[in-house]
Amino acid sequence: MIEKRKIKPVVPLLALSFIVLFIAVMVQLRNAGISHSREILDDGWSLEYKGETRTIESIKNYNVPFELAAGDTLTLSRFINKAPFDRAFLRFKCYRAVVDVFAPELIYSYGHERIDKNLYVGSGFHYAFFEISRTKDPVRIQFVLTEPTSFSKLPQFELLPAGGAVSDYNARNLVTIIIGMFLVFVGLIAIVAGVVMAFYTPSYFSILMMGIVSLLMGFWSMCYTKTLQMFSLNLTFNSHLEYAALYLAPVAFFSLLVYMRNGRVSPWKINAVKGFAVFGALLFVVSSLAQAFGCAYYSDFLLVFHLYIFISFLFIAVLVLPYRQHGFDHSSRYLTWGVGLFGLFVFGELFRYGICEIFDIRGFVQDFSLIPFGALFFVLALFACDFVYILDGITAKAEREVLSTMVYMDNLTGLFNRTKCEQIFGVLDRGTSNYAIVSIDMNGLKYVNDRYGHAEGDILLKAFAEVFKKAFEGLGTAIRMGGDEYVAIVRSEHMPELDSCLKRLETLEKEYTGELPVPLEAAYGVATREETMARLSKTTVTAEEVYRFADECMYAMKQSMHSEIKRM
Repeated sequence: MIEKRKIKPVVPLLALSFIVLFIAVMVQLRNAGISHSREILDDGWSLEYKGETRTIESIKNYNVPFELAAGDTLTLSRFINKAPFDRAFLRFKCYRAVVDVFAPELIYSYGHERIDKNLYVGSGFHYAFFEISRTKDPVRIQFVLTEPTSFSKLPQFELLPAGGAVSDYNARNLVTIIIGMFLVFVGLIAIVAGVVMAFYTPSYFSILMMGIVSLLMGFWSMCYTKTLQMFSLNLTFNSHLEYAALYLAPVAFFSLLVYMRNGRVSPWKINAVKGFAVFGALLFVVSSLAQAFGCAYYSDFLLVFHLYIFISFLFIAVLVLPYRQHGFDHSSRYLTWGVGLFGLFVFGELFRYGICEIFDIRGFVQDFSLIPFGALFFVLALFACDFVYILDGITAKAEREVLSTMVYMDNLTGLFNRTKCEQIFGVLDRGTSNYAIVSIDMNGLKYVNDRYGHAEGDILLKAFAEVFKKAFEGLGTAIRMGGDEYVAIVRSEHMPELDSCLKRLETLEKEYTGELPVPLEAAYGVATREETMARLSKTTVTAEEVYRFADECMYAMKQSMHSEIKRM
């Protein structure tokens, strides 16, 4: 058998090996999926706005100099007549704008049917297919703005071979895709598990909320990075889902926090967290109604949302989560770590965003987001916290059951004790069914205690308890009342077999092969509820009265016994 101390070093080594292997596979998949023929079209563009045309030396470093308004049209044009491939996709990302691509005829269009109905226009990546060899005139991309701030900077345009445009983007965002899909998958499993558990245990709520948090964070991660376009090309739906997931995730998290910290922190703090959850729900409802009626867009509420998240997380971090090294359980520690890690990623994301805005950084740093990674660690920490929380609850329940069992058990013999007998008597007194009580008194215990000592007396008691329990097994409840007194309680359905139980007891006493100072022997008396009522001329009797009658019968038998052990 392998010793535990030899196993322990293997576990982290295997975990590290798995992580290294996983990273290696991810790197290989990314390299295999990336298109090495991708061209970034950064220069050679012209920008036209209200009849004014400007030449752009570098889109990456260009800031739009015009005061834009909703409904304005921007047109970018450029010659594209050289590439190592002919069939190509022009890929670019833009926010909330109607798009038309001409090469020179219209080859791609998005959003006209929505803006004509004054409906929300979504954000995402656009792919315009054309053949370079047939394009003699400049390619023109025309944008009709629905939100002025969406075009303070121009999008990056990439030219890719037709067979690798989508796989290239998926490969470049492979980690984000895996994280998002993992969070969605885990969230769905947890929600289903929570719904099923609702029929069996109150712990379902934490699992359900965990699943909702994971699902929402997974959807938001995929929507924010636009990787959801692997599954949905409806950019409006994707944008709505992004904001809905973003606004609802805190509501689920605060609800989970109330459930897990209730009773562990001051009531006013719990009420404050409830208030944050209610405010988040109202923010989602108000922003959704404003979006539906065209009064405002989801994005118009982002400033309020950011302030709400900053204040609520600061409150939770300072006043709700524990930070002591000792004095709180593992679930609280995991919860603290999860929120702390997520907070670090959020502040890191705000720092990244601020740096990009201040120093006008674009490209990978601008498009990259730390939030999906923070969401992954956050959700994993929440599941670890909830797992430990449930495990602690199961352990505590098991300990209570063990302690409860110990209260009713006789430590020496393992039979039920007097306390359990009194509990059963109470149950019998509330019923009307017939039953039998057998009072048993073992012979020879005083003699053994006096002659051989109490240790030998204990051996005798345990030996008799063994045969007593075996004789009544499956037919009655075996109880040690104390000293050399035992009781068996037999329900009405097993009373016809009572005589055979008593004969089996006598047989087992004689057949016992253990080494004892004296042979096993006992006197017993039997009384039933119905015969006790007849004897006392009463319509009802208590179990205690039946027991006294059985005790009298036992003493009568003891007096009539001609036994050397009894005379000892």
